[in-house]
Amino acid sequence: MESPSKKRKRDVRLQIVPSDKAELGPALVTYSAVVPPSDTSFRALKSTPPAGDPLKPFTFVKGESESVEFESIAGNGSATNQTCQYMLGIYDKDNSVIRLHAAPHYVVAHSVKRVKALTYSTSPSLTTGQQKHELSEAFGAAKAVKAARQAQRNQVDLSAVENVTHLQQTVDARTASLPTEEEHRKVSNEHMPFPRANLHASIPGEVYNLDDIALPEELKSFDVKPILSAHTNADRAQLLPYLSSIWARDCLQTLFGAGAPDESTLREFMFACSMMAFRSHFLQKVGFGRRKIGAILEEQHGIPSLVIHGLLDRFTEQSESRRMLTSTMGIRLTSHLLALCLRLNRYTLPLEALSLDLALDYPKLRGFMMGLGCRFTLNKQAVLSLPLSKGINQRSRKSRSRR
Repeated sequence: MESPSKKRKRDVRLQIVPSDKAELGPALVTYSAVVPPSDTSFRALKSTPPAGDPLKPFTFVKGESESVEFESIAGNGSATNQTCQYMLGIYDKDNSVIRLHAAPHYVVAHSVKRVKALTYSTSPSLTTGQQKHELSEAFGAAKAVKAARQAQRNQVDLSAVENVTHLQQTVDARTASLPTEEEHRKVSNEHMPFPRANLHASIPGEVYNLDDIALPEELKSFDVKPILSAHTNADRAQLLPYLSSIWARDCLQTLFGAGAPDESTLREFMFACSMMAFRSHFLQKVGFGRRKIGAILEEQHGIPSLVIHGLLDRFTEQSESRRMLTSTMGIRLTSHLLALCLRLNRYTLPLEALSLDLALDYPKLRGFMMGLGCRFTLNKQAVLSLPLSKGINQRSRKSRSRR
C-alpha cells in the first residue's frame, strides 16, 4: 500500500504553438489612463490592408462599457512594432500539456461616448457672424450692409489654411537651389565697379580690404628675391612688370629709401605694376584670347600665370572667343588699381603722374578718387582720410540706380 504522504507525479509536456498558425488568442493590454470595469467585453479584430500594400494585416482590440469606448492604438499589436515578444502558457489538464502562445501587446486608449457625440464648430463666432450678416442684408441700411459685406470678406477661411504647412515645405524645397543672402552679397560685391568700402573704419587702412583687390595666393606667386638682391633702383626698375610708369618708379624709390621693404609690401607693389601692364595691353586692342594675352603678359612682363588668370576672370568679360575689357570692367579695374596705389603710397597719391601713367584726363581721374572717398589738396594730391568724403555716398547711389 502506498504511503499517503507520497504525491502522484504527472508528466507534463510543453508545447509551443507557432504564431503563424495560431488563431487570435491571449493578449497583454496596457491601459493609458482609464482601467475598464471587469465586466467590459473586448473583441480581437484583424485589419484588412488595401490592395497592393506589402504590410501584413495587424490585429487590434476593441471594447466598450456604458459610458466609455476602448480601442488599441493602430498597429501596436503587430510583431514588427515590438522589440520583444511575450508568451502566455495555457495548461490543458486533460492532456497534461502546457501550450505557449505568442501574446501581442496592446496599448489601449479610451474615449468618452458623451464627449465623442458632441459636434463643435471650428469657429464659435462663425454662426453668430452669419446671422448678423443675414440680418444686415435683409433689414440693414446701406451703410450696415456695406460693413457686413466687408466683415464677410475679411473672415479667414480655416479650411483654406489647413495646408499652409505643406505649402511652406513645398516652397522651401523648390527654393533650396536659389542663392542665399550671403552668396548674393558676395556676387554683388564681385561685380561692383568700385571696391567695397568699410564705412565704419577707424583708420584709413581699414577702409579697403586687400583681399577684395588681390588674393593671397596671387601675391605669394611673385618672386621678390631678385628685386631685393639688386643693388640700385635702376636695376630694380628693370625687374618690374611695367616699366612705363612714373608713379611706379617714384614708389619704388620710396619703398627702398629707408632700407629694404618687407616682402608682403613688395608683392603688393608688384601686383599693382601687373595691373598697370594688364590694363595697358587691353587699352591698345579690343580683345584678346585667353592664351594669347596670357603668353604676352608672362613672356614680356614676367607676370605669374596665376595672377594673369585671376585678372582675366575678375576684370574682363567673355565675348565669343575673346576676353573684353568693357567700360564697366574698365572702371572696375582702374578703381581697384587706384585703391591699391593708395595703400602703397600711405593713402596720398600724386594725380599728375597717375594721369599720365593711366592715360586718363585729370577730371576723370579726380572722379575716380572722389568715388574712393578721397579729398584733394592744392598741389593736386588725393588723400584718403576719415571721415570719407561725400563722393563715396554718391557712388553708392549710382550703383543702386544701375541695378
